[in-house]
Amino acid sequence: LEAERHFGHKRKLCTAAEMDTLIAFGAASLGLHADDIAGWALTALNCPWLSDQQKAVVSERDWFWDTVHVLGRPRRCLIVNHHYAHAASFFVSGFDRAVVQTCDGGGDFGECVGAFVGDGLSLERVSHSIDAANGLPYHVIAGHFYRERFCEGKLMALAAY
Repeated sequence: LEAERHFGHKRKLCTAAEMDTLIAFGAASLGLHADDIAGWALTALNCPWLSDQQKAVVSERDWFWDTVHVLGRPRRCLIVNHHYAHAASFFVSGFDRAVVQTCDGGGDFGECVGAFVGDGLSLERVSHSIDAANGLPYHVIAGHFYRERFCEGKLMALAAY
């Protein structure tokens, strides 16, 4: 969504150079340079820096560490699945243990739903039936609120409020 605002283009999928521009802009607005950032995490969904091999790994696992070239140099990054990134909000929730379900209009590899168990510093995916929930109601509700299609990201971004 920030790419849409920065570049003035709806449904913007960024190139690696455009993502570099966004990160540099965001860091500068906080008075930082990219080299001041100690930890990097990337979601795999539409990430222009990931190789086909890295995309294959994230299709098998929810997260892994690897080197990714960001802003012109290699950086050690935590690469996470789209729904795992949503579920990681558990870590700042204040709960010691929780079942976390994510459900939105899309994710890595067409996934619309994820289920996880959070316990302390652990977050593990659990199996679930895709029949139990899917992204369709989320899509319909987001469309109702915003009066446009494919606006699930807006609803997800504002859910924190």
